[in-house]
Amino acid sequence: MKRALSRILPKIGLWTLLQVTLLLAALSCVVFGLAGVTRDLDVGLLLSMAAMGALLSWLAARTRLRAPLAALLALLWGVAFLLVRVGRLEGDLFAVWRGAAMTVWQVARWAFADPRPAHLFSGPLPDWRLVPLALTQLTTDVATLVGRASDWLQALRVGQPAFDPAAAALVWGMALWLVSVWAAWLVRRYRQPILGLLPAGALLTYNLYYTGARPYILLLFLGAALLLTALSLHEAREQRWLLGRVDFSPDIWKSLIETVTLITAGLVLIALLVPAFSVRDVARFFQQLGGTERSDRELVAKSLGLEPRPPTVDPAFVRAGTTGLPRGYLVGSPPELLRQVVMVVRTDDMRPNVAEPPLEHYWRTHTYDRYTGSGWATSETTVLEYPAGQTIISPTLPYYRLLEQEVQLLGETGGLLPLAGEPVWVDQDVRVAWRSVEDLFAVSSEERLYRAQSLVPLVSQAELRAAGSDYPAWVRARYLELPETLPERVRTLARDLTATAPTPYERALAIEGYLRAFPYSLDVPQPPPDRDVADFFLFDLRRGYCDYYATAMVVLARAAGLPARLVVGYASGTYEADEARFVVVGANAHAWAEVYFPGYGWIEFEPTGNRPPFERPQALGPLEWPEAPVTPAPPAGGRRTSGWCWGALAVLAALPLAVGGWLAVDGLRLRLLPPLTAVTILYRRLRRWGRRLGVAMRAGDTACEFGAELSDQTADVSEDIGSLVGLYVAAHYGPTLPARERFRGVVRGWGRLRWRLGLALLRCWLARLEPRRRLPYPR
Repeated sequence: MKRALSRILPKIGLWTLLQVTLLLAALSCVVFGLAGVTRDLDVGLLLSMAAMGALLSWLAARTRLRAPLAALLALLWGVAFLLVRVGRLEGDLFAVWRGAAMTVWQVARWAFADPRPAHLFSGPLPDWRLVPLALTQLTTDVATLVGRASDWLQALRVGQPAFDPAAAALVWGMALWLVSVWAAWLVRRYRQPILGLLPAGALLTYNLYYTGARPYILLLFLGAALLLTALSLHEAREQRWLLGRVDFSPDIWKSLIETVTLITAGLVLIALLVPAFSVRDVARFFQQLGGTERSDRELVAKSLGLEPRPPTVDPAFVRAGTTGLPRGYLVGSPPELLRQVVMVVRTDDMRPNVAEPPLEHYWRTHTYDRYTGSGWATSETTVLEYPAGQTIISPTLPYYRLLEQEVQLLGETGGLLPLAGEPVWVDQDVRVAWRSVEDLFAVSSEERLYRAQSLVPLVSQAELRAAGSDYPAWVRARYLELPETLPERVRTLARDLTATAPTPYERALAIEGYLRAFPYSLDVPQPPPDRDVADFFLFDLRRGYCDYYATAMVVLARAAGLPARLVVGYASGTYEADEARFVVVGANAHAWAEVYFPGYGWIEFEPTGNRPPFERPQALGPLEWPEAPVTPAPPAGGRRTSGWCWGALAVLAALPLAVGGWLAVDGLRLRLLPPLTAVTILYRRLRRWGRRLGVAMRAGDTACEFGAELSDQTADVSEDIGSLVGLYVAAHYGPTLPARERFRGVVRGWGRLRWRLGLALLRCWLARLEPRRRLPYPR
């Protein structure tokens, strides 16, 4: 370790190493402070953005790069790096590179496999589609990310914020990138740590104030900022001493570091103990500078995952109600597979002696909304009694169809009535537990034989794709919640699986497809008592039965911004064609997931690998009901531009950015090259421009003769051409190298010269076409 430091320190410099370390420490405090008050925040993503932005900006500040160009490059690099990290576009980029390599290999094999010319027309042709297909996928994924960010901004603008983990990651990642680039630039180039770290400190302070969190992490940030300020000021002082030839001890920095560290620790301790220090007062100052209304601030914060922490409530004020219904569903040991019959079900869409039933249904007993980390529970419920035949839910919902069923219970169901979909009425007296007027928990009765009518969804894939994300308030408040103890890697996995899925329906399908690849098994150990069930299943167990699959899908869906709930009941069972009935046994006990779609309600998904997924038609219109059907208006934000159109727009938008980025990088490269090398490269480029413009090239021509002939054809840039050619001649054939400032002037003027040469070439092409247009038509 000591040997490595002895090699690195002389190259980097002790002062530089200390300043970079303190700068990264201060930015890390900002990241961890935000992670403590923001849900679904990927700490790894933000740390990488902060570190990458700070290091690149630090290196750029050491060059002669001007601030506007540096800002443009930093923005381009930040957007590119953020899109790749959030969208997991490494695979798409590798596919482009692989496609290009495969195309080159096929072209080489096609051209050189047989030297005979006839082979070029008779042999197998290279596959030219590899690169375009890979680029199409890349642009489609990029357009999806941009579209999700645009949808998030649109929802925020109209006052209906919806949390989107991909959009939140883009916003937070870019915020950390910008404050890190700003901080490193001001610290390295201008030695202004206070001004450099001010935006990062304001970001941290305001979010701590908004959420009501304790400001301890802010004190660590201030400590790192004070140390960095002291070191930067002393470095500037030492440089002034050296220029002024002031004699000072080279070991003064050791005592300085000790003194500054003690003073900083004392100031931080005083700030911690003295009650006059208030992070809220500092945050209010930034709030007054912004002048933003509180309602607008709450909308922005809510859509980014910031949630104010409620004050601690005394347990004496918490009232737990009991309803006589089961309130918890613990995910643990495998279900007991009983062969005894639980129930027999007949529905009105069955016909005797028909080999296959028209549709298979799942028989729901109850649903859960609260995930505890070790299992599921329901929120507080209210139990209402309904006499036989009384309407429970209105039967006039669009995109649903009525299903009548006759159920005979033969086994134990815990007093709950298994039903398909949402119950409309039951021909027996029942008790219904409600979480709210829109949210039913379960139906209970002591009867063993009953007839019931239910609403089951009949929605097409196209309609679900167009559903949008305008969720009702009761859905957002209850079905997006996850415990604070949920491991971060679960949230990161959810974002990675859904980042490039353009609609909520496709995000749900992506999660469902990912889980269905896990092998099904009943021989699994119980989760450790200190482990989160979803995390244990996704990263350690990676196999299981329905409880694990359904739990993982609901957790991942919520982490991806999709309202979801866990449903418990029974699978369809065995269909007996001769009796036209389903026979359900204990082994059919099942758990699955439901995702909420605006305008359509709860839609079933089957993540368990050994069960077939739910089949939905590609397109289907709303059903007509006999009593005042209500057809919902198309949800806002439901329509989307097709993938190829988004891809074309992304390519058109990225083309000028790519050209501008290439020109900026080329200019930076020329400035960093040795002057003689740079002017030689520019002269060779000028010769290529001369060939394009038709300048005669003779073997014995000197550089001055070439420059004079090119100047005759492009009189408006003759001065710039003369400067470049004269510098090239003086550098290669003169007794000494010209002044460095002369080289810099030519390099700076190359961009203007290249632009004017391009205009001259365009005029040349137009002049060549002019005679053709004046030719008379043949008679």
